[in-house]
Amino acid sequence: MRSVMKNILFGVCCLFLSCSEGFLDAKPDKALVVPATLQDYRALLDDSEQQISQTPGLTELSTDDLYCIDGFWDTGNLTRGNAYVWKADIYAGEDAFMGGDWTKMYAQVLRMNVVLEGLNDIERNDRNGALYDELKGESLFFRAWHFFALLQSFSLPYDPATANQDLGIILKLSADINEKTNRADVETSYQRVLADLTAAVELLPQQTAYVSRPNLAAAYALLARVYLSRFDYENAGKFANLALEQQDDLMDFNMLDLNGRFPDPFTDDNPEMMLYSMPILFSSAFFREGYVADELYADYRESDLRKPMFFSEDGEGHARIKATYYASDVFPMTGLTTPELYLIKAECLVREGQTDAGLNVLDDLLRTRWDTEADYSPTTASDDEEALRIVLTERRKELVFKGLRWYDLRRLNKDPRFAKTLTRTYNGETYTLAPDSKRYAFPIPNTEWMANPGIQQNER
Repeated sequence: MRSVMKNILFGVCCLFLSCSEGFLDAKPDKALVVPATLQDYRALLDDSEQQISQTPGLTELSTDDLYCIDGFWDTGNLTRGNAYVWKADIYAGEDAFMGGDWTKMYAQVLRMNVVLEGLNDIERNDRNGALYDELKGESLFFRAWHFFALLQSFSLPYDPATANQDLGIILKLSADINEKTNRADVETSYQRVLADLTAAVELLPQQTAYVSRPNLAAAYALLARVYLSRFDYENAGKFANLALEQQDDLMDFNMLDLNGRFPDPFTDDNPEMMLYSMPILFSSAFFREGYVADELYADYRESDLRKPMFFSEDGEGHARIKATYYASDVFPMTGLTTPELYLIKAECLVREGQTDAGLNVLDDLLRTRWDTEADYSPTTASDDEEALRIVLTERRKELVFKGLRWYDLRRLNKDPRFAKTLTRTYNGETYTLAPDSKRYAFPIPNTEWMANPGIQQNER
């Protein structure tokens, strides 16, 4: 029998966008309908208004791929501008009371826990087994998805030497909102992500009806991404291969209308899409009006069809986003795609000393982006380090505005060869973000740690 607490929990899931307190102290509306059947849980996971697969938004404002003119952030919510220049205390205005990325990500974690606990009350049998497994697999996948996103936003980058001491995230594994849980360390947090994904692999189907639902290939792809962030190149390459065995198609950019849009991921055939997602859009104007970093734009050669497809020039030599690969507008697409898997595979092969094999994989991708009216020359490198630099450069170019630049800056800063100091000048003041800066972990929102004093705040 369902307890009264289940009424409360579902209310919290639907209420989180209007919560003005710490997320774990949200007060629910007990009048809301309680899910009780597999079909109810299917509807809960498919609720497009809740953006179940959304990713953090502040990271999209804080990378070095896009910049804005002076005065751009002087009006509206100051949190966005503070994140743009990497201030120590970013929260301002309504975000000081809403919690932003933190609250929205944990709201989705709670939703997954509601489904997982609800499934425990339903008997799995021969008639409902396929749907039951799919729902459980999806919930485990998305809990891992959001935990990993929270780690990329609110914890320091993974470091094998300190992962057992560095502060990770709150591993909320129960739908009980009254449960007080402190932050786990980074290693424990990662192990939970891997455990959920490993369990999801055993449950998810090979095919799903919609690109917003994860399938087996998506689970393998996320495992590859997670292992790459841990510098575990053997496992990252292994799961990239497993994902590509399920889905390895690439689009030929020569077949696209360079003046148009990419195929819509929901209505058109898009063979590269594994899982569709968008970030929390704190500022759509930034993506519409911001300028692409000059160093990035200059890296695209003239016969590279990504250049005219991704960007447009303003007549003064500055580039703006034209299309973001899969989205129907200029907003970032932060899901999972086959090109990311080709790049993970290429990077892992090069890092493991199989340079020629890695560059061959890279060429398989780049040929589909190259103008067929121009000759394509296979990629060569004088040594392993040059090969790795080439792969990482192509990774940035291919995955631009796909939610991975912050992820890459964090992990690559651990290697002195690729560490980068970010610099911005805004309203006459210069700001920097050092490779080892603690500001690569955003502060936990004021409302959360004030409501739950046991939660330790990040150093800034």
